[in-house]
Formats: sequence, C-alpha cells, structure tokens
Amino acid sequence: MIDEKKEELFALKLQLTTGQLAQTSNIRNTKRDIAMLYTVLKEKEKKGEEAKPNTTKAKG
Repeated sequence: MIDEKKEELFALKLQLTTGQLAQTSNIRNTKRDIAMLYTVLKEKEKKGEEAKPNTTKAKG
C-alpha cells in the first residue's frame, strides 16, 4: 500500500513537472496518505503487534 502511494506521488510530481497536473492538491493529499500509513505502522509497533510495511522488492 505504501509503495503504491509512493508510485502515485512520483507520477503526480512528474505530471506537475510536465505541466499536465490539473489539481496540485493531489500531491499534498498523497503525501498526507503516506504519512498516515506510516503512523499506523508505528502505532502497531508500539502496541507490540508485528507490523510490516507493505513493500515488495522486484526480483531480478
């Protein structure tokens, strides 16, 4: 989930650079979403639950 949001943020920044982004608030909202996901992970770690970020590494 976090990786997907990071990819979305990258795409939004690319669109901003090329002048194709209509709503710049999408960048801020995506950053906020990423921060919320990290916050939830930290809260789970503090509770003692095993929280692993949903990151996948490409094989190859």
